[in-house]
Amino acid sequence: MGCSSFDLQNKLCSSPFYLNNILVSPELSELLIDEKVIKLEPKVMAVLVMLAENDGQVISRKTLMDEVWHGLVVGDEVVTRTIFELRRAFSDSAKNPLYFATISKKGYRCQVSPQRLPIENNLKNNSQFKKYYFSLIFICIGVLLVIPYIYSKDILADQTKPSIKPQQPIQSQPETSLPGLEREPAISKNGQWLAFIHSSPQDKQDNVFIKNLITSEVIQLTKNASKEAYPQWSDDGKTVVFVRCKLKNECRIVSKQLDDLTENIIYRNEKAISCLAWSEPLNMMIFCQKNNASLVGSHLRGIDIVSHKMRSEKSEIYQSYKLFPKLDYLYYQERTPIFTRDGKTLVFVRGLAGNKSEVIKYDFKHAHTETLFTSKSFISHLTLSRTENFLLFSHIQQSRWGLWYTILNSEQQQKKLSPLLVSSDKSTLRQPVINPINDRVYYMKSRGQRDIIHHDINENTNMSLVSSTANDYDGQFSNHTDQLAFISNRTGAQEVWLANAKGKDQQRLTTQEFDRIDQIHWSKDDKKLAIQINKDKQNYLFIIDVSSKRTIKKIKLKPYEQIITWSTDNTSFVLGYLSGKEYSLFRLYLVDNSRKRLVKDAGPLALESESGSVLYYYNYKAQALHKLNLVSAQDEIISNNIQIKHFTNAEFSADNFYYIDDKNYQIQKVNLTTGQRKVMNNILPSNARLSNVGFNVNTGIKNEFMLFDVVSNSQGSIRSFKLPYSLH
Repeated sequence: MGCSSFDLQNKLCSSPFYLNNILVSPELSELLIDEKVIKLEPKVMAVLVMLAENDGQVISRKTLMDEVWHGLVVGDEVVTRTIFELRRAFSDSAKNPLYFATISKKGYRCQVSPQRLPIENNLKNNSQFKKYYFSLIFICIGVLLVIPYIYSKDILADQTKPSIKPQQPIQSQPETSLPGLEREPAISKNGQWLAFIHSSPQDKQDNVFIKNLITSEVIQLTKNASKEAYPQWSDDGKTVVFVRCKLKNECRIVSKQLDDLTENIIYRNEKAISCLAWSEPLNMMIFCQKNNASLVGSHLRGIDIVSHKMRSEKSEIYQSYKLFPKLDYLYYQERTPIFTRDGKTLVFVRGLAGNKSEVIKYDFKHAHTETLFTSKSFISHLTLSRTENFLLFSHIQQSRWGLWYTILNSEQQQKKLSPLLVSSDKSTLRQPVINPINDRVYYMKSRGQRDIIHHDINENTNMSLVSSTANDYDGQFSNHTDQLAFISNRTGAQEVWLANAKGKDQQRLTTQEFDRIDQIHWSKDDKKLAIQINKDKQNYLFIIDVSSKRTIKKIKLKPYEQIITWSTDNTSFVLGYLSGKEYSLFRLYLVDNSRKRLVKDAGPLALESESGSVLYYYNYKAQALHKLNLVSAQDEIISNNIQIKHFTNAEFSADNFYYIDDKNYQIQKVNLTTGQRKVMNNILPSNARLSNVGFNVNTGIKNEFMLFDVVSNSQGSIRSFKLPYSLH
């Protein structure tokens, strides 16, 4: 990530820190500003960490070039652009900088001192740790990490062991399946409806969607060119309230009726709104508003709604007021408010001095404020179980977002914070909500890597098959042995790896590193693997013996030749070749590397039948699926009007041809014998751009399996799981 771009031995490089109220996560190359995650380019994060690590000292352009770009010759404009991107992410000004100042003819400096997360502060400032340090340094570094946590009087509540643990691993399941980003789930009080915000990758709009959790029907509730966020439900589950913002942070609180889809404006605001909560018993709405455009602090404001009925846009607009007017709001950040089930008590997070979070309960009847617990790490997105003694929230620990909880009726003075669901693959788990009827948890999961996803067509379910911290993609099942070959860059270069059909027993197949691996193909007997690679700007075909992992043949290909499939007898390949604007299929014989043309105007999609006498192929000009008899040369059309946008989004199985309909986000199946089509509904994974569809056609397995190359950078989906019974 960002820190790996340069070689500085500093604690900021691997651990998150704060600049004012902005959380910087170098390992993830992310900023968290007003509950929004902003991704930074690695070089931009590297410059940020270097400026912050030097804490106010002026860093010259030459030093930046040497440390961040490793002495690579780059122009001044590259450094200037990087500083520009950094300031833009922080909403900073070059003329009146709050964070990053330009020192004329000298360089740049960070004007805000970084504040590390509490684990580092405890280890640095804990006197008892210092006392034991010199006596135990020769014993074990691990003991040094344990001693201060056990005996320190200043131990944080969130560093203690959880008093309640799940009895079994939590199994979550996807709840949304739209292309794009789904976030901010909200459950109606009758437990029937899930509202969420969907960001479309095409038009970049943020709209409100609802899902019926009983029938699984998904409905788009709004369709606007503005940004919408923070949906909330009425008590009867018939009205959704949300925030709609246009340009220049002009925001409105809007209500939408489900029965007739009428829309009303509740409140207009000239400043940005960053949260929303609704209490019908108190006739009140609470929202978050920034104190000042140049500061990151925010406070809670309330709106008294006299009537339960929402007023129209032409009617009087309600006035808002500060919820806690006597508090100094300059750098405080009040966020993620929620009401209890009776709607008479508010629970929210207050960020103090940049890196400290307090969870506060406010009783409206008695105007009483109580601090439930305090953490020196970032906390957001609170949600209560139906018994209201179990509080679940998003929490960042060791630069990873996870779902944590605390028991509110505990007699201990300091509440214990315990992890409930923390990702082991650097996924971001945030924004939990609990269904008040059945205590099922819904949350947003996002990640910035590629996975190989396993899909069972009969059961219509997805699961991650190969998942690592690197990019794993282009998975291909063997024909009979239930082996999986896939491309991975987990060692820093592209290589071919093997795993079994369940993604286990992963091992490296290739022993040399390639510049680029274009594709891999199993032989029909599963004994060999053909790998088309690009090395030193040359196109090669490597044939690897799987058992010995040796390269048994190497063939130099023409620049526009592409391996498509093995022949049935494993003695040749069907080869695609692009000459000018004409794409043709050839036979490549392994015995002498000779070639014979089979057909013209064929796309790079073909399958040779088991008998070796028939070649199925896709004609990209006619947009049709063909069947070519290799003995009689008879060519016939199986199915017409097959529009394929990307050839990697289609694949043959033994009996069918599958392709992805990008327009409708569906997978179509065409029977190779009858030409009959069938739509495979609702099987696309959430937020995925699909490619490299593959199949396991083992005769011993009745189901067919697909492999999806899922790209989900800065994207996410909503998943759910049931709270373990032992937590109640």
